[in-house]
Amino acid sequence: MNNNSYSDEKNADVHAFHTYVHHSATNSLHDDPDIQHMPLLCFDERFGDSKWSTYHGRYMPLDAIGQKLLPYQHWYYYPVMAVARINLYIQSFIHLARTCPFLGDRRKAGDKVIDETTGEVKEMYAWPTPTPTVWVASVISISFYWFMVYSFLSQLKMSTAIASFTICHLTSGLLHVQILLSHVAMHYCEDGHGTSEAITAPNGNDAAGYYEWQALSTMDLDCHPWMDWIYGGLQFQLEHHFLFPRVPRWQLRKLCALTNHFLQSTMCLL
Repeated sequence: MNNNSYSDEKNADVHAFHTYVHHSATNSLHDDPDIQHMPLLCFDERFGDSKWSTYHGRYMPLDAIGQKLLPYQHWYYYPVMAVARINLYIQSFIHLARTCPFLGDRRKAGDKVIDETTGEVKEMYAWPTPTPTVWVASVISISFYWFMVYSFLSQLKMSTAIASFTICHLTSGLLHVQILLSHVAMHYCEDGHGTSEAITAPNGNDAAGYYEWQALSTMDLDCHPWMDWIYGGLQFQLEHHFLFPRVPRWQLRKLCALTNHFLQSTMCLL
């Protein structure tokens, strides 16, 4: 089973929508869906203040479940990462349902959401609705993926099929750990790319510029070149985020020196 196939994880439309938000507002408490995992995981203590998610269009309160679970997140973090790919499948189906052009826009800009704890009112953003052709292509791609998974597993004994599916997703959990480490160990801000309440702004102001914030919220993971094939180049998150999100993964290692030179020449302090 190939965990890096086109239709795996998310279909192209879902992946693009999610990634564009993450790249434009990295480690933003209100905006970045990649760090919004309350009440299961909490990466910044400010999430305890019932933050508003512009991506999900809802508040993320520290409820009774979170108060019970979060003190033990350092114990269940790795088991959760081992099955995190299942959540990506679920998010794909949710996105397809929300953006179906044949059912109309179920989420409209301007819809009000009230925080029952504080009474604060927020407006929801509208989900971009793809054209019927793009949406149908997304459905076909993800359906084809699951058809191929079924075709492969159905040729095996039940015990072997379960073991194959499990091991396939457990090993992909290593990639989830790597990607999260590149961000969760770095700085967080309230909104946008370090535009408000950034913990540390290198220019001494209350907010960092876009390139400064990418450097503050993203880090590379050092490993031997022989290990590049395991991470698919995603251990070079700074280069991937900074200027070159579409550069082929086998070229990202070569960009490290160029990125460092750019940061030093533009006085972006790391």
